[in-house]
Amino acid sequence: MPYYEFEKINRYSKYISDTEDKLCYRTLEKLRNIFLNNGFTISNHVYSDTDGLKYNFRMKDLSGNDFLFLVQGSFANGTCIRQESDLDIAIISEGTFRGEYRPGKTAADYGFVNSSFNILDFKNRVLATLRSNGFNAKNGNKCINVDFNEYNKKSFDLVPCLRYRDYSKDYNNDPNNYQYGTLIRTNDGNERINYPEQSILNSTAKNNRTDYYYKKVVRVLKNIKKDMEDDGIQIAKDISSFELECLIYNVPDNYFSKISYLDQAKQLKHISKNVVQYLLAFREVIMNFRETNEILSIYLDSSKDSYKTKQFILALFNYYK
Repeated sequence: MPYYEFEKINRYSKYISDTEDKLCYRTLEKLRNIFLNNGFTISNHVYSDTDGLKYNFRMKDLSGNDFLFLVQGSFANGTCIRQESDLDIAIISEGTFRGEYRPGKTAADYGFVNSSFNILDFKNRVLATLRSNGFNAKNGNKCINVDFNEYNKKSFDLVPCLRYRDYSKDYNNDPNNYQYGTLIRTNDGNERINYPEQSILNSTAKNNRTDYYYKKVVRVLKNIKKDMEDDGIQIAKDISSFELECLIYNVPDNYFSKISYLDQAKQLKHISKNVVQYLLAFREVIMNFRETNEILSIYLDSSKDSYKTKQFILALFNYYK
């Protein structure tokens, strides 16, 4: 069992370097230019830098279809560590979307009409465009995987998806009153609904409420999870970084409180241990925990096993005493 010096904990808490951040912008810029050179036109940013949704731009294709390019996942949430700093970019079809309506209502009540746009066809077109412009791109089941090379500088995943609009709480037939998400259709015919914008906004809000300790603690515990993996602790390999991040998000804000007489490094060790102790104490009710979007259950996805998560929490507690 390692002893974590305060200095090491402080180092683990740090955000990726400015160099990595600049690589993100450069990769997005190259991606945007590829689409511009293939008939797309660009619109202004739809989110400002101040709300946490800064990595984005909007484009239209030759048919006038509107797409939002949005960096999502741990990079966008500000919780990534060096070992997981690849980009995850959603290409969201805004004009063609999937709607969910309250009982008795349909798309026609909102004036919507059916579209022939097919997201998998669009995915194949994006794949062909990337390959013809020098990217080493592979057609994954859920997304397009693009490997690092000297051209794009950074590995990334592109996730073509439909905008998902949930109108189930709208009682005025207002086409602008919806809960917004994304709908991913995989090559093998499955579908998955995600809420990347809510995850980014909620993570930022929790970070602000906890005096900026939430994201630091997430990065500390992700790094410790990586140490456990390096030490051959199999259960740490069975838990995704996103699942760990969601677990930490469910810890009440008061567990991130400072002790007045501790310095910064000691605060981090104290708070991160508080968080682990909370997860240990409440590990039997993690089935009730939700993802950082506060909409989906962590264990809605059948690939996540709450029993293994409980084992991991206990292993994490014993490893990081």
